[in-house]
Amino acid sequence: MRSVLKRDRPIDAGDLDQPLTIVNFSGAQDAAGHVLGTETTIATLFGAIRAMTGGELFVARQAQSKATHKITIRYTDGVDTSMRVKHADKTYELLSIADPDQRREWLELLACEIQGSTP
Repeated sequence: MRSVLKRDRPIDAGDLDQPLTIVNFSGAQDAAGHVLGTETTIATLFGAIRAMTGGELFVARQAQSKATHKITIRYTDGVDTSMRVKHADKTYELLSIADPDQRREWLELLACEIQGSTP
């Protein structure tokens, strides 16, 4: 069974129309508790990002308590939960990564928005 963006049809490449940047963030806190760090761009690609619905949130929160968004991208080797996704003026922390049909075609990323994020 193929992964779906919308429950009524399989993923189509045309659905992946949002510009996304995957970044690796490395940082530490200073004495005042502010996070200082640097971001390195890992990949710039197109994907689909959407807020999860009530039912999806219920299921997702059983495994990942903070997940609020689902991001779908073409399979990209090396993506892991230490990375972040940037879209427009928002940044998302990756909570889990799945290759739902095990065909190395798509990745589904469960993520949560980092509040106060900027481009």
